[in-house]
Amino acid sequence: MKTYVIAIALLLSPIAALRAEEPQEESQQLVQEVFQSELVYPQDKGEVQITAGSVWHDERGGRLNEVPLQLEYGLTDRWQVDMAVTEVSHRFDGGESSRGFGDLEIGTKYAFMNIGGSHTHAAIGADLTLPTGNEDRDLGEGLVQFEPYLAIGHDLQSLNNAHVFGQVALGLMRRSGSADGAEGDPAHELSLNSGLIVPINHARLVAEVNWSSNRWNHDGDESSLFVTPGVVWDLPGTWEVGVGVPIGLTNDGDRFRVAAQLIYEFGGDGH
Repeated sequence: MKTYVIAIALLLSPIAALRAEEPQEESQQLVQEVFQSELVYPQDKGEVQITAGSVWHDERGGRLNEVPLQLEYGLTDRWQVDMAVTEVSHRFDGGESSRGFGDLEIGTKYAFMNIGGSHTHAAIGADLTLPTGNEDRDLGEGLVQFEPYLAIGHDLQSLNNAHVFGQVALGLMRRSGSADGAEGDPAHELSLNSGLIVPINHARLVAEVNWSSNRWNHDGDESSLFVTPGVVWDLPGTWEVGVGVPIGLTNDGDRFRVAAQLIYEFGGDGH
């Protein structure tokens, strides 16, 4: 119960910060992406963002490396669509291994920026995960997942234009047709994320807290809590690179991860 209270308090921390800031001039977006949370910022109309990365997991029972490639496109200045595919590589403690493409993810997001002329922002969105990865080779989970979410953000002008953010998401699970005879109904998952971005010259220091659990339904038995420190560098042009280290604080999650990402943007106004 204590873990639940901590996670909810961390999610609500951005809301508490909203009352301490008075609306001023329009602020600047600090980063395109963080490591385990969804930010409010959408792509501009006609703008394309390509994100390539690598996430190495120190799992209990083996090692997992994911190499995601994500494309985002701005339909308007507030509405974007995106798609992601991931190459998955497993190496288990017993010496066995598997490698191939994992599940396919498609999504959309609509943002409400500078609400009421303030430095407060919000976004609603949803991701759909399709079970294209081979479950028998541990390249996917054999589940269709629909995940609606709400993200909030606020710019702290008094703290060098730092940005505080939060996100709540609900992962609704269903077994794919090919797996209908296996086990019972999958447990749905609730996720809460919160964090802070602080700019220092061309670097942006990032701190996230990430919690998820499915213990509240269908006899789910997993709950994980991560703290994720990281740094993102704003490179010349429209390039961005970041490295983060999610550290697991519960037995259900990975002990730690190492996440790296490279982002490039083109198109849209001014590009």
